[in-house]
Amino acid sequence: MRTPFHLSKIASVITLLALCLGLTGCLSRSGSDQASFFNLLQSDGIQEVALELDLSAVRAKSDEPQAGTLRWQHPCGRAYAIPVEVSTRGNSRRTYCNFPPLKLDLGEGQVVQGRPLIPESYKLVSHCLDSDADEQLVLKEFLAYRLYEELTPISFRTHLLKITYRDANGQEERHWAILLEDKNELAERLDARLLDGDASVQTVAADEYSLFTVFQYMIGNTDWNLGRRHNLKFIRTEDSSLPVPVPYDFDFSGLVDAPYAKPHPDLPIHDVQQRFFQWRGRDRAQLKPVLEYLAGKKGALLDRIETVPGLQAKEKNRARAYLESFFQTMDQLLEHDVRMVESLPLDHSDLS
Repeated sequence: MRTPFHLSKIASVITLLALCLGLTGCLSRSGSDQASFFNLLQSDGIQEVALELDLSAVRAKSDEPQAGTLRWQHPCGRAYAIPVEVSTRGNSRRTYCNFPPLKLDLGEGQVVQGRPLIPESYKLVSHCLDSDADEQLVLKEFLAYRLYEELTPISFRTHLLKITYRDANGQEERHWAILLEDKNELAERLDARLLDGDASVQTVAADEYSLFTVFQYMIGNTDWNLGRRHNLKFIRTEDSSLPVPVPYDFDFSGLVDAPYAKPHPDLPIHDVQQRFFQWRGRDRAQLKPVLEYLAGKKGALLDRIETVPGLQAKEKNRARAYLESFFQTMDQLLEHDVRMVESLPLDHSDLS
């Protein structure tokens, strides 16, 4: 029996109201507890934001921070806008790219959904050049973050955004970008202590270090250094008496294969798609549990490739082939004289 029109209409209204009431952004919730900007975007499913700033200053790679405004709309229609301080960051990307990576600083006194925002700093991984290929680089780096998240919760969470950059002259451009969880939020989420600044780190947790180094080898990333804390943070969790490294910045990996990425000249590789194992342990038998763990995670890791929005089929195939080449050769890491294994070539016609 068909539902009468007026009852169907009432049911639709009730469903809509229930949906909106279930979304926190539709209601103003006053309270003294601080909210994380990152968590709000994730919990509300915000995928698109607008960033108003001086685009010419960004492209000129000015060292001076500038005032900007971040705008977004909640799924229920409510619009939000908060002031942010925008500054450029990065080394290689600032030299090579037309559009450098950014840092967003949220100041004191910002309120969203009736709650004060935690005044934190967020790294924004932006596009490099104005091309479709560079959009794919952002998405492949997002994949690298998601792969590590699949392996361990001791990782930086990421949120993929489509950002409309807009300046006062009416210039507007829209690109993919990755918002990284703030380091203090990382430590708080894991109930850990951030070892920042001059805190001395002489020894690291063995199991976590092995996973860290094998993962970096899997994605073909050598752009990290424990001693200099290059592209990583150290935390100490309640489960470990020793520091644990947490990696970030994967644009120099073979998985991403950015055109500006080159191996360090001291390394015996000439292309970032070549893998080089930078593990410094004494007994490679310690790696066996990690390799077994990754072997069990192979399906989940490969499935992550399909979850990246906007990643082209060609790039998915290349990423899959690169990861498959790791799984085909990873047992060689147990051999003491093996530190470098050539990756599979990625220019085959069957990958296009």
